[in-house]
Amino acid sequence: MIRTFDARRGIDDVVAALTRAPEAVAPEIHRTVDEILTAVRTRGDAALCEYTTRFDGWSPASASDLALPAADFEAAERAIPADVRMALEYAADRIERYHAAAMPKSWRMTDEHGSVLGQEIRPLDRVGVYVPGGRAAYPSTVLMTVVPARVAGVR
Repeated sequence: MIRTFDARRGIDDVVAALTRAPEAVAPEIHRTVDEILTAVRTRGDAALCEYTTRFDGWSPASASDLALPAADFEAAERAIPADVRMALEYAADRIERYHAAAMPKSWRMTDEHGSVLGQEIRPLDRVGVYVPGGRAAYPSTVLMTVVPARVAGVR
């Protein structure tokens, strides 16, 4: 479904149109997501390979086929035209600077009653990022997910 938003109505109207309570999501979507999560939790890599076949149209023989060797990354990097590489590096730099400036900070205070209050911000050890392939292969998906995670300290 494509929805069109008129930004001239103001940011509040656009945000309100985009905001959707979890109960407003169709129940079949919740069921499908729950089924996928349960399958991956219980059957691990086998389920991951099945969903890769179903959603991406590619059938890996095993989960190890999902990992690309360093040589593939190096060859792909060499194949990128210089102007495209410069554009991607420019975008990555801008995304990194934005997220570095917007990153929440840990803080602590002691109130008048002696209670210590605050928040501690710590990066996750690792994250999983789904990057679609095929007809929907967008470098922006990688940049907008991986760069903020790296800025946050995810190894």
